[in-house]
Amino acid sequence: MEGLESPGDWELVVVDNGSTDGTAEWLRGFAERSSLRAVLVSEPKPGLGAARNAGIAKATGQIIAFTDDDCYVSPDFLIRIVEIFRDERIGFMGGRILLHDHTDIPITIRQDAEMQVIRPYSFIQAGELQGANMAVRRSLVAEVGGFDPRFGKGSQFKGGEDMDLQARASQNGATGIYHPGPVVWHNHGRKSREEFDALMKEYGHCRGAYYAKFILNPQTRTLFLKNWYRRTKSNLRHRRFLGILHEIVGAAHYVLVHLSERTTNAGLPTGEDREKPQVASD
Repeated sequence: MEGLESPGDWELVVVDNGSTDGTAEWLRGFAERSSLRAVLVSEPKPGLGAARNAGIAKATGQIIAFTDDDCYVSPDFLIRIVEIFRDERIGFMGGRILLHDHTDIPITIRQDAEMQVIRPYSFIQAGELQGANMAVRRSLVAEVGGFDPRFGKGSQFKGGEDMDLQARASQNGATGIYHPGPVVWHNHGRKSREEFDALMKEYGHCRGAYYAKFILNPQTRTLFLKNWYRRTKSNLRHRRFLGILHEIVGAAHYVLVHLSERTTNAGLPTGEDREKPQVASD
């Protein structure tokens, strides 16, 4: 969306993240046939974080709205988002996520009808605002350095790119909001216990990595240690031992990745000690 005056002035940015099934050809045909202003982006590096960064770099609007490839947005999706960002205090937001197929397991959704403001320097809970229905000011994305390409489906940590960005935005002083106005329907297709367990393992793993990343940062260490401790106590009380294990494994994995990156980059000149996601600014 180029401006906040009219939701009719918008562009559709679609990122092909290394597909091999004819998706790229289909998208080119779609762009040629469609009356929409469609921007097609190819990002061969696998991972949702990297794909989102590639899309942001080609986008021209000051508000960037996200959804996923298994979601259907409401007809007034952009209108509701524009209304939210007319409040200049809001830096990022998440909206309501409902099941598209009611025979799917009721996970990866948020149905709350009440608005919730997320004050600056808050702890962002996993799943509080989800990337399937999320929007952020372009200027804020540039300030925090975009998405971490280590997070997101297809990367080292198969999820969490959304909460990681939100946490950095919050720690940067931005105000967030959960608003039930923008709605998407999630067609995730998971129906079996095996699929549920596999997803919970993935989420636990990336959640542990998320905690570890911010605990390694002295500025956010206390906040994240305190909240992880509370979560672990709750999991122990409810005998969710596997959840605790998955988070510990994910945290250990992140620490190993972090140490490996530091070792690899130890000889780089100052300012190049870590690859940072690049996001074009206005």
